[in-house]
Amino acid sequence: MTRTVVVLCLLVAGCDEPVDTRCGAASDSVSTVEQTGTATLVVDAPSVKIRGTAHQDLGLAIRRVTVAGLDATSDSFNFSAWSIDVPADVIEGVAGMGATAALVIEAFDTCNGDEIAAATQMATVAIVP
Repeated sequence: MTRTVVVLCLLVAGCDEPVDTRCGAASDSVSTVEQTGTATLVVDAPSVKIRGTAHQDLGLAIRRVTVAGLDATSDSFNFSAWSIDVPADVIEGVAGMGATAALVIEAFDTCNGDEIAAATQMATVAIVP
């Protein structure tokens, strides 16, 4: 009976996911994320495809990549290649009257969770008539 209670208490006190011992301080978790190729939004197009890559130097899981706050799709293991169709209204909202839009790309890994981006970069989208 005592063993059962002890095991139950350990399970209740545990967290949702085990902490990876490789995480250390948040600054030790080095990830990179970037746009690959060019992205061009043609006026009246519904969206533009943006592609990129992500890498986590410690080999930890990259949980998500976002572009302008929208979730990208992982096209290969651990977001080493990703893509997203960003709606035209999002791009135009960022660009205003300009000919280019700079969209924030963020990668979230196991160490930093969904609150703090492990890597941030800018994606550039050209807008042509």
